[in-house]
Amino acid sequence: DRVLVGTKPIDLITMGRVKTDIMLVFAYDWLVVEDPTGDEDDHPSQYIIAILKEPEKETGESIYRDLTIGVYYVHREQDDNTVANVIDLMFRLPVFMLDKSLKLALTFEGVYIWGETDANKSLNAPDGSKIRMFGFSASLAAETKRIDLISEIGMASGDGNPFDDEITEFHFLPDYN
Repeated sequence: DRVLVGTKPIDLITMGRVKTDIMLVFAYDWLVVEDPTGDEDDHPSQYIIAILKEPEKETGESIYRDLTIGVYYVHREQDDNTVANVIDLMFRLPVFMLDKSLKLALTFEGVYIWGETDANKSLNAPDGSKIRMFGFSASLAAETKRIDLISEIGMASGDGNPFDDEITEFHFLPDYN
């Protein structure tokens, strides 16, 4: 269950005299109804703060106007003494070149997750584990009327020693593309 409040703070402060495409979001989650892990006794609480600047439907010719940028932060606590934090930064910067016949777009998203958990105690980690993982993806796209070219790169942290007291293996979603 979630309570979420989103607003355009500059529009709100200026009572609509200044229009922006910057959104601020606060959310609080307190119950998972259908947990994919099957743990229905888990009652996590989670706080979310997000800032997003996304172009309005009709964009002008300035780079600022076409820029998409967002920051997403989550603080989550669970019954098994798991405390995790997630920070996600993304941006997309489109630039027109050669009299608007060529559009280049640089896109990036990076995630860092940190915290602690008692969920996987073992002989090597009797007090639980630290969580430290990251991943990122970036792409450069070139678009013309006839052809689109995209080059992508990505990286996810692995876990060189799965038997220590740190969880460092990051996973992309299986349907990520």
